[in-house]
Parts: sequence; structure tokens; C-alpha cells
Amino acid sequence: MIEEVLKVFILEDLKTDLELTKRQVLKYQAKTTFTTANNKASFYEKISWFKPDVVISDYTLPDFNGLHALLHLKEMMPDVPFIFLTGTLNNDEKVAHAILQGADGFLVKQNLKKLPSVIKEVIDKKNAKLEAAKMIAEQERQRKVLLNKLEAKIASLDKCAAKQEVLQIVKELQVVT
Repeated sequence: MIEEVLKVFILEDLKTDLELTKRQVLKYQAKTTFTTANNKASFYEKISWFKPDVVISDYTLPDFNGLHALLHLKEMMPDVPFIFLTGTLNNDEKVAHAILQGADGFLVKQNLKKLPSVIKEVIDKKNAKLEAAKMIAEQERQRKVLLNKLEAKIASLDKCAAKQEVLQIVKELQVVT
């Protein structure tokens, strides 16, 4: 269970489905802040200022569909998980297309009780990616520090042709990486 407040954006046009979705999210995390939208204009406006931890979206909405919302979100906030929660998208080909476009999860509304586990799965996956990116960045930082130390050490050696060759190799390493 997460100890901090979970920020959830829900894109849903049916009020009853919205309330049922909120209940399931609260089963995953009691400390949750919700922002909701039920159409394209509201989604575009609110997603620009609300920085969610996860977005849950219906696929079929009155003036656009969840796929457009997904593509907009991934353009603005590529690391935010996006879950389709829909009653109408039951075609395997459309589901596969949605996943390939960047959706992190998919759930049919008839299986709404599984939403807490889907949220946990996509957030765990996001956190693992962020942790891996931090490790890579730290390794890169350490590599640069070592290259700088090596270059400084070589520069302090007596003048010779080998020293110049080694310095050139270090510079090439810095450019390549």
C-alpha cells in the first residue's frame, strides 16, 4: 500500500461508472485525490494542470475516444500510466491496438473489482522503470567522474607521445558516451 496521496485522473462520461471507479480506486489507496473529466475540452484543460500518478479512461466518450486521450497524455507525460476501463471495447484487435499505442492496462467494466490490482501492477511497473533510470543515470555520472579523474591524472604525467595518444582516447570516449 502506498503511504502518500495517490493522484488519479478519471475520464468517464457516466456518473454512476465514475462513482464505481472511485470506490475501487479507494480500495487500492484510501488517500486519493481525484480529478475527473467527461469530455474532450475538460480533459485537455484539467490534464494540463493536474499531474496524476495514473489515468483511468473510458474508451468511448461523447466527443472523442480514450485513444486520443492516451496519445495526448503520452505526448505530455510519457511516464504516467494509462488504464482503459471500458464496457464497449471488447474487440481483441482494438485492445491490442490500444496497448500498442501506449496503454499500460486494460479492464472491462464487468471486471471492475480487478481495478485495484491493475492499478498496483501499472504503478509498480512505473516505479521499477524510474528506479532503473535512476540507476543508469548514477552509473553514467560515476563513469564521467572516472573519465575526468583519468584525464586529470594523465595530464599530470610528463610530456610524451603516449600521453597525448591516451588523452585523445579519453576525449573520444567522452564524445562517444
